[in-house]
Amino acid sequence: TSPATLPAQTLEANPTLKLLLDLFKHLDGAIARIQTNQLSSLPPTDDSAKQIWQFELPVRHENGFDLFHVKIARDGQRGAANQSGWQLILHMNIDPLGPMRIRLHLVGESLSTTIWSENPDTSKLVSNHLDRLRIGFETAGLEVKKLESFQGAARNEEQIPGEHSLLNEQA
Repeated sequence: TSPATLPAQTLEANPTLKLLLDLFKHLDGAIARIQTNQLSSLPPTDDSAKQIWQFELPVRHENGFDLFHVKIARDGQRGAANQSGWQLILHMNIDPLGPMRIRLHLVGESLSTTIWSENPDTSKLVSNHLDRLRIGFETAGLEVKKLESFQGAARNEEQIPGEHSLLNEQA
């Protein structure tokens, strides 16, 4: 008998079995996401396409786990010293802050950071702490070029371009 065909009475009578089945479902989903991230992080076959790495980082808290979605890419843009940069985009949704997206762009020692918060209270909280974040970056030896915060969802054009994606939507 597979777990999908177990009678409902069996699951209700055995809470441990129900927890195990829930764990297996979550594990199966996590493995599928890891495989998808690995496939989309394969080196591009086209030399002009940029390499993109992406992964999920589980962060534990008292009520369980949250997943942080991380995407890193080498940037083709050149800075003043003819250096290529790096871009990191972090998506997270933590209670009670709500959905947030952070974009970091590093060229040499120069850093630009943009933070989007969908929750208005979170946006206000982030804005009130930007000076503290700037001091932290500068203490780490980084020159802060830009540090800004917006309320609302991030615009699509701010994302790392998906030149190398698993699905080509063009015919």
